[in-house]
Amino acid sequence: MREIRSFEVDIDKGILKINGQDVETPTIVTLPGPEGWPLQRLFASSTDAPVEYDRISILAKKPEKSVTEEKKETRNKEISEIFSQRMRGFNAQPDDLTSIIKVIEVMKDCTIEQAEAILEDASKIIKIMTKIK
Repeated sequence: MREIRSFEVDIDKGILKINGQDVETPTIVTLPGPEGWPLQRLFASSTDAPVEYDRISILAKKPEKSVTEEKKETRNKEISEIFSQRMRGFNAQPDDLTSIIKVIEVMKDCTIEQAEAILEDASKIIKIMTKIK
């Protein structure tokens, strides 16, 4: 089989082109079909069962999560577990936890001392702002 730079196939209409040209050698094409069952069609054959043929199989699957995404989901779950009981006690809204996670994400590159200082300052600001109301 030759190098494929472009590929056009229509199983229903019987169209198979590779690099813009009609395929002239017997070729079986397999594509993803409904409910996981593959669709197949034999192209460019004078009989239904040629002795030799090329095969082209296209597989489609959902991309797997990256390690970084999995770590982030795990970290967010841990944060959620830490804050969930306290958040319920204060009748917090569901998106409040998202805000907390964003704040923690911003501080992920800080040292513990820097994070503690930032949170202490934030606590002071919150106390002042709630007194103003």
